[in-house]
Amino acid sequence: MRSTFKVLFIIRAGRLNKAGKATLMIRITIDKKFSEFSSKLSVSPEHWDAKMGRMKGRSVSSLEVNKAIDVMLTRLNNQYLLIMEKDGYVTAEKLRDHFLGFGESKNNLLVLFDKKIEQKRALAGKSIQQSAVEKYICTKDKVRGFIQSYYQKTDLPIKEVAYDFVTNFDIYLRSVHNCGHNTVVRHMRYLKQVTTDALKCRHILYDPFYDFELTSKKSVPKFLTEDELLCILNKKFESELLNQVRDFFIFCCFTGLAYIDVFRLTRKDIVVNGNGEQFIIKDRHKTGNESHIPLLEIPQMILKKYEDTDLPNGQLLPVNACQNMNIYIKEIAALCGINKNLSTHVARHTNCLYSLKIRMLHLFQREGGNDLETSKLPYYISFCTITKNAQYLIKE
Repeated sequence: MRSTFKVLFIIRAGRLNKAGKATLMIRITIDKKFSEFSSKLSVSPEHWDAKMGRMKGRSVSSLEVNKAIDVMLTRLNNQYLLIMEKDGYVTAEKLRDHFLGFGESKNNLLVLFDKKIEQKRALAGKSIQQSAVEKYICTKDKVRGFIQSYYQKTDLPIKEVAYDFVTNFDIYLRSVHNCGHNTVVRHMRYLKQVTTDALKCRHILYDPFYDFELTSKKSVPKFLTEDELLCILNKKFESELLNQVRDFFIFCCFTGLAYIDVFRLTRKDIVVNGNGEQFIIKDRHKTGNESHIPLLEIPQMILKKYEDTDLPNGQLLPVNACQNMNIYIKEIAALCGINKNLSTHVARHTNCLYSLKIRMLHLFQREGGNDLETSKLPYYISFCTITKNAQYLIKE
């Protein structure tokens, strides 16, 4: 059954304000049930045409009121169609609330982003890592900054997020934050999850990412050459902190462990087999897969160097915060004359165990990795040469 929908603009001539004007009211009638509310406009009763629902005459004030009435009528008609398409039914109260903006803040972009973050936070430590939650928060902060900069608002209704929002946000990330292509794609994918949820919940009717390309560029992981690794290995720094960071970095190079895995490395993770050989056996933090890593001579010497050091939580090496660690590693690279953007991740790529030429699949399983393309990169480093130049590590 087709519903009846009608909008009237009326005044209450018996209730005038001090200026002698009456409040212009809007009456919405749907299926014989109506809702009445103020338009926030005041008009002179003698100039009001009750039959036409318009102001009489061609005065400036009359034309302005009539123009405002046309705008409100168009908004009400559009919102009626939007609600009908979304929910399948409309009531007078529902259309009134939608027109006045009551309850719409819950469907603002940043509010929906918060909801997505809370969903991810509930999964932290279970199906995802806490670091993944931080990435969603980072993207939300970027979106907030974009809305404030581009729209001069604190938030934006999700229904106003369209294709132009997406393209302008892309430009904002590249120009204002100087983000690389793959970083932009990552932020866009997090944003797309929010808009996809909104689309499924019928908060929006069209996908703002439709026909927007989200393709990452294939990057080649950086790693150290043998000479570069030897340079860092043999370099003596005046700062004890830099010496500790260097030891951490070299340990990662020879074990292939990521920053977080070394941070959580304890004595119970080191196992000795029947031949007296030491292995690191622990689950990778990122994938949850078990790693079996032979503990070679150089990493053994590094661990021995700190075995009498009082470290927190049973740690085997002194480890700074990851961000600080990467800053110090870059300082080490500069002091060694290495023109590469070094980080803890580069150490993993420089994993010297690849020089043993073990079968790639076995390496992939041993490393506990998920990305075979990254894990099978061959980095050939001469252990013998490096080991001979590493004796200083056992010095006090």
